[in-house]
Amino acid sequence: MSTRLSELQNASVGLAAGAIEVTTMQSTNYLKNAKQQGMPFTMDPRKLYRGYGANLSNMGSATMLQFVVNGKVKKMISQGEDRALTTCEEISAGFAAGFVSAFLCSPLELVMIQQQRKGGNTVETVRAMLGGGHVGRGIVGCAMREGIYSAGYLGVGPVIRKSLEQRGYGKSESAVGAAVGGGVFCCYLSHPFDTCKTCMQGDIERQTYGSLRATVGTVLRERGLPGLYSGASWRLTRQICAVFILDQARMLLSPIFYPDAFD
Repeated sequence: MSTRLSELQNASVGLAAGAIEVTTMQSTNYLKNAKQQGMPFTMDPRKLYRGYGANLSNMGSATMLQFVVNGKVKKMISQGEDRALTTCEEISAGFAAGFVSAFLCSPLELVMIQQQRKGGNTVETVRAMLGGGHVGRGIVGCAMREGIYSAGYLGVGPVIRKSLEQRGYGKSESAVGAAVGGGVFCCYLSHPFDTCKTCMQGDIERQTYGSLRATVGTVLRERGLPGLYSGASWRLTRQICAVFILDQARMLLSPIFYPDAFD
């Protein structure tokens, strides 16, 4: 996130960027979750966008928080110096932002996944999750996934884009290269955590999946190592697009929203 913007300004840019991303890519999220849980494939938009409200709240608020925390951590690292951060610093700041955001986005994803499996409206599902004491279900897996994901789109993606631009590639080519590189990083390092989190949140009754450690064991026993990567192709598609959308939204929206900060 831009160190030129305040926490509130970074938050507003993140909120807008997250809303754009989830509205564009919601269908891939459903298909990924369905594959991980053994649900039937569908292209019915009524099902593909089931849980959209919860996911919109999730991505909008989580991206907003990630932008804020990332900007704050970057300022702490640079200690007010006007300098470019190192690759390690960029990625570390991104990971911290994602890890923190899990405490917000994990309960929202729980609501979305329960709606995708069982239907029902958001209010009814929220009440059921609160009443059943399920709000913290899958939060550790979500924290690890979000940390790696944010390190990808806030750290690896921008670093690749800047490196390609410095080597003489155009802005469009650099943006695509950053999206692919950051998307692959996000997806394959974090996907086992995402698979286990999704299975846990889909099975709040704990009929098959218990703790995170027990869920890893169950998936490996029933499906082998490839089982941890169920739905990875759908998630990779989304991650590549998400890295591109969020990186471009950050660059384009920041000066539009707050031109005085970029004079």
